[in-house]
Amino acid sequence: MRLPRVLRRLPPWWRAHRRRLLELWTVGVAASVLVSAASAAGYLEGTQARALDLVMRLSGDRLVSDVVIVAIDEAAFTALGQRQPLSRAYLAKLVRGLGRAGAGVVGLDVSFAAATAPEEDAALAAAIRGFAGADGVSQVVLTTGAVPERGPLADPALLRAAVRGSPDVPQDADGLIRRVGLLVPSGGRLEPAFGLAVVARLGGLTPAALERALGEAGGTVALPRARPGRLDPVGPPLRLRPDELTRINFVGRPKSFLTIPSEAVAALDAPGADLPPDNPFRGRIVLVGATFQESRDVFLTPYGALPGVEIHANVAYMLLTRSFVRPSGWAVSFGLEVLAVLATGVALVAARPLRATLLAVGGTLLVGLPASFVVFQRGGYWIDFLLPTLATCALGTGSGALERRRFRAAFSRYVSKEVAAQVLAQAPGLSG
Repeated sequence: MRLPRVLRRLPPWWRAHRRRLLELWTVGVAASVLVSAASAAGYLEGTQARALDLVMRLSGDRLVSDVVIVAIDEAAFTALGQRQPLSRAYLAKLVRGLGRAGAGVVGLDVSFAAATAPEEDAALAAAIRGFAGADGVSQVVLTTGAVPERGPLADPALLRAAVRGSPDVPQDADGLIRRVGLLVPSGGRLEPAFGLAVVARLGGLTPAALERALGEAGGTVALPRARPGRLDPVGPPLRLRPDELTRINFVGRPKSFLTIPSEAVAALDAPGADLPPDNPFRGRIVLVGATFQESRDVFLTPYGALPGVEIHANVAYMLLTRSFVRPSGWAVSFGLEVLAVLATGVALVAARPLRATLLAVGGTLLVGLPASFVVFQRGGYWIDFLLPTLATCALGTGSGALERRRFRAAFSRYVSKEVAAQVLAQAPGLSG
């Protein structure tokens, strides 16, 4: 049986190019080690973050209704006389309306640092207390931070009756918000992120139970989990650590979540308001927050500028669905880098260095980017296509250095080293 011509040519080709190929592979593996080390040390963090930004944007927008946003928009702000802080009586209407609509939990992404008219503050405090679960704890989640020095909203009993979460989300060095600390150190204790607090309350956790679960150094929290067509009251325990930042798996551009103007929700508090059983709030997470321009609660993300309430919605939805960004790990990345440099080494032997390097880098991108996109789409796994590309570039650079050294060594047998260096400098094309 005759072997195909390509296979018959392999042994002679290997004998003729073995030494150079092994040299290139050695350089390639060394380059892979250096690239992996640079990645582990954080030197490539910004570039890798932007690579994941690209894959996420290629995934497109997902329209989500499991988390609903009630937007206090420009129209509502104008109707309220464009005054800040926002009317507490108006916020009370929103809470009561959402309670009547059967919302599962309401997150108020609003600061209560300053007291307003006592009767308005009292109305909001009463609405928060009035929307309580069977355990007597309010289904309204508040933000942590400063509270009024006195008044109904400063009542310790009110603060104990509501789960609270930190609205703080860190910015990366380039000013974009990509990650969230699910546990935020504050005053010697750990506070849950606002999105985490909202999902925890949906699962029935009280302030005391959540504090016990988090402990002083993090812990495990059993949160509800949304699956297609149903909500599991308790999902697998989620391990939380205070020193970790979790990449936010954004669902898309602004208004990817079901967004309803606050004026429509305030109308639900009116006597005789029509409340169909299948309204979009029933049993769902509802976040209330400002989207008007003067709120200054807008931040840059990989999907552009998003209101703070929508960033919290992304965090809550990620926790509720367990749709985390799952890094593939260093072993997978290193293995892909080695495969890339092995293939590049063969190309460098078969073609001129510059052409082979360009083909290898282009091929790595053409294969790596779509493959990374498909894996991310199907399972949320992030396979960094950038590291094999960088390793390929490093091998291309190293191969050029090897060729120049080989030329210099061969030419120096016949002329002085100075003449060889001058010839090489004036005719760099000799290197490949």
